[in-house]
Amino acid sequence: MKGLLSKYKKLDRSKEQADVDEEQAVKRARVAEKDISAHDKVEVAFLIIGAQKAGTTALVTNLNKHPDVFVKNECQFFTFCWGFGSGWYREQLRTSKGVVGEKTPEIIYCDDCAPRIQQVCPKAKFILCIRDPINR
Repeated sequence: MKGLLSKYKKLDRSKEQADVDEEQAVKRARVAEKDISAHDKVEVAFLIIGAQKAGTTALVTNLNKHPDVFVKNECQFFTFCWGFGSGWYREQLRTSKGVVGEKTPEIIYCDDCAPRIQQVCPKAKFILCIRDPINR
């Protein structure tokens, strides 16, 4: 949790800088949307979420060994990169493999993520990795 809070503190910026960043993100999103044709769009099958030190990285490593599965590690789209747009997100997940997933454990701590996930990939399943906090 401490690492997550430090990430959010780094995002604390002046309003002017945030407006400039948002404009740039919107421009990048428009370009990315134009670059991706309908047949290149990726259907996200699952999202790996969970606690720190709960085995999410090991899960990604083992899933990526399968020839038909691709899992993107720490894309952070739903938490920190939302302003880049769904075109940017789909570009991050572009692959020739049949099943596509993403691992971002911090999604479990962010209230804004659930509606964003519903909007971008409504059919995605969740894989929740948890661990006894005392042992962690």
